Amino acid sequence: DSGGGPTALFAMQHGDEDVELDAEAFLQLVEEVVMPKFFSACSQWKPKHPNTEKLVNLIDQWREILPENNKKMILHNLIFPRLKAEVENWNPKEDAMPLHTWLHPWLLLLADEMEEIYPVIRYKIGVALQAWHPSDASALLILKPWANVFKPQHMEALLVRCILPKLALALRELPINPANQSLDAFSWCLS
Repeated sequence: DSGGGPTALFAMQHGDEDVELDAEAFLQLVEEVVMPKFFSACSQWKPKHPNTEKLVNLIDQWREILPENNKKMILHNLIFPRLKAEVENWNPKEDAMPLHTWLHPWLLLLADEMEEIYPVIRYKIGVALQAWHPSDASALLILKPWANVFKPQHMEALLVRCILPKLALALRELPINPANQSLDAFSWCLS
């Protein structure tokens, strides 16, 4: 296997004919010792728990040497389904912990898979913003962490659907009174 993986790793380190045996020993070590530890850590892990960063770092440290099938097992079968279920249960109006604090740490490890749950997130953000008023700065707090995560066209569609109509209405309702002009609505739009 000259394309990478455990055999290439051992070939670079040893440079001898025992590479195949070393690779087999490594794979056996991974299956019998390392993977059960990952299964244990993942089974105890809860997406919203503060130890999320530790699990992300652990997986990231092992990412380069774990065989591809083991990485897929951990990320696609153990981690992603839990993240997806937690996103489906997430209520932006009631959850005290912002979604991005526990989901963003996984972005680099699960970039492609995350595309599957972004529509759910955008929908739920949109629902939460239905009762939003431009005087409330919370929309910025909810949307800003996603500005560089969602594709630009998806972020723009969310803003056009949920934010811009309310800002336009606030400006249309802005009373013009040169003697005592209130610029609150204008300030809301600029923030």
